[in-house]
Amino acid sequence: MQGVFSDALPGASMEAVPVVRAKIAEAAPTAEPIAAIDSERALLGGLLLDPSIAWPQVRDAFAPKIFYRQQHRDIAAAIQALISAGDPVDLITVNGKLKGRVEAGALQELVDGAPTASTAGYHVRLVAEKAWRREADLIASDVRDACRNGADPGPLLEKLAKLPRPGTDSNPYIGAAISCAELMAMTFPAANSLVGDGLLSIGDYSIMVGAKGAGKSWLSLQLAADVARGLPFFGHHCARSRALVLSLELSREKLQGRMREIAPDTEDLYLFGKDSMASSRVSPIPKLGREEYQRWVLGEASRIEPALIVIDPLGPAVEADENAELPAIARFLLELAAKTRSHVHVTHHPRKSAPGGPADNGVHAMRGPSQLTDWAACCWTLKAARGAFVLTHAAEPRHCPTPPDVWLERTAGGPFEMIDQPEDAAARAENRQQVLLEALEERGSISVSDAMRICGVTTRATAGKYLDAIGAVQVGRGAASRWHLRSSTQQTMNDD
Repeated sequence: MQGVFSDALPGASMEAVPVVRAKIAEAAPTAEPIAAIDSERALLGGLLLDPSIAWPQVRDAFAPKIFYRQQHRDIAAAIQALISAGDPVDLITVNGKLKGRVEAGALQELVDGAPTASTAGYHVRLVAEKAWRREADLIASDVRDACRNGADPGPLLEKLAKLPRPGTDSNPYIGAAISCAELMAMTFPAANSLVGDGLLSIGDYSIMVGAKGAGKSWLSLQLAADVARGLPFFGHHCARSRALVLSLELSREKLQGRMREIAPDTEDLYLFGKDSMASSRVSPIPKLGREEYQRWVLGEASRIEPALIVIDPLGPAVEADENAELPAIARFLLELAAKTRSHVHVTHHPRKSAPGGPADNGVHAMRGPSQLTDWAACCWTLKAARGAFVLTHAAEPRHCPTPPDVWLERTAGGPFEMIDQPEDAAARAENRQQVLLEALEERGSISVSDAMRICGVTTRATAGKYLDAIGAVQVGRGAASRWHLRSSTQQTMNDD
């Protein structure tokens, strides 16, 4: 996948670049000072004239640093200190706070020149905007100097991108709570299902747990290919959509080989291998617990606009401490699904445990903290069983009833194919014994080679075990020996 994360300048996130360019353009050098001097005077004059009217309008944006002139900064600091202490603000108290740093006549001029205290809110917005532009201009100048001198402008670009513009950092929670009547009047769309009837839905993430080598990567690639082609995924219909695979263990060469066996001509499928970032200065494997890697992955996913994002497996995305980092990664998976309007499917390894132990099956077999599965809408377990593989659900999916288990087999370690549920060992043994019994009743006797062929086993010992279980006796030795059903008379004589 050419260009993954590569649009980001050194040290800067992908999202920062267009923001930085816009801010540099807005902060182009000018001979005129970047200031609103008249608004600075009107703002301070309004506060001195009637702080009870002016202060509620300006309190969120007011700070001494937004003023261009040092004299105005001193006056603003004195006013702010008085208000914080609960003291009155007037010409006398402000002059006393300044302790002679500003002449009393200058304060009187501000009061005389103030049109009214009611316009303070308008003037503080102009003053704060100019302060933002001055700071952006200084950083932009440092960026140009760094570029000309061969220094790394990345940290400066990040600083410029994060510079908050006045008026854009208001409380986002205002108005978020609604009345019960408003809530009851709302209508909500049904879950936008990508796979099955709500099995994998847009805005959620799912997780598949399986031991190393079980075939999780093959199965995840098959899922992505089926979604990209709109083909059923082992009995579950797929809405044809674009898919993105972030393979953190397979190289591009191995991905190519696997896709050659699965569906080499798949359109709308994008793949990232563990060596896709080999030439980059950053880690080739995105560390999803870190914010900068989260931004880069989110940026690349936003560029491609997939409906399905596969991350296989999660282990390499952990930087140091799995238990400490996975909760943050789980939160990012939800954010990634919500912001890209996609379903995120991840794979993970189980804990090590003794055969038959409590971690052999189900959600509790997964490594790491419980948040990873608690927040997932669908949890799958892939494991070997009865000479095949079974894909089962460790918990009921969020948006649909629990589907039946899917039984799978692989050819030469390649892609999976769906099969009927195999018999368990006891049922298989019983069926083989019944077949041998019917053959003996029909023929009277059979050789051990016949028994091997009839019950489909490859060793004489296994065939003999089944013959013993149905009460057959061997007559003769070697290749000429035959097996007969023991008659009731013979049984009585042998018992005596």
